[in-house]
Amino acid sequence: MQMMRQGGGSGTRQDILVAAAEIIGAYGYSSASVERIITLARVQPGELYAQFDSKDTLAREIIALRDQRAARIRRAAAGSGTPALEKLIDESMALASMRDTDAFCLAGDRLLREVDDGWEEVAASRGRDRAEFSRLLHDARRQGHIRVAPDADADDDALAQMVLAAVIGAGVSARALRDARDAVTVLEIWWQLVVPGLVPADLLPGYIEMVGGSARRHRRQRLL
Repeated sequence: MQMMRQGGGSGTRQDILVAAAEIIGAYGYSSASVERIITLARVQPGELYAQFDSKDTLAREIIALRDQRAARIRRAAAGSGTPALEKLIDESMALASMRDTDAFCLAGDRLLREVDDGWEEVAASRGRDRAEFSRLLHDARRQGHIRVAPDADADDDALAQMVLAAVIGAGVSARALRDARDAVTVLEIWWQLVVPGLVPADLLPGYIEMVGGSARRHRRQRLL
């Protein structure tokens, strides 16, 4: 495994954070030993503990870095002026793309899967993503881009949970598939299956095209 620097700092602290993210992303939280992190970061134990008092502290900071990246995606989508459902689809593709290319997003999503809600940071991170997705789904229903249901608010929240699970799980599915599809492609297939049951018939062709276009764009960005 080769350690790759992310932007936003350098030196021992950044080396340790990147190493921890790569180890957690590759092996999971339980198997991400401090010894592995120290070896990859090429630091002494005392250097690590001078910056972070435990593996838990490292993991919490990785979740925070993952959430900073997710917040940038949300801010970019907020200013796009596109319909809410399009924003939701594109946000989910952007998150999947970052998961494929950013060690902190990969490790952060893995932590969100593997660490329970007893961690305040995990519960808050999941809550922010779910609230964003639920808000966009509510707006999409108000805009007439989602079929009206008897209990729309409950449906929006349930669907938001499903979208969040799809985003976090796309990378897992990508690795499990023998043809080694990337997370964006896995999520594209998921949206292609979900959209026909979600949007009115007259909007369906446009949304099918939009899903494909968003996936192509984020796959290109992934390769840059």
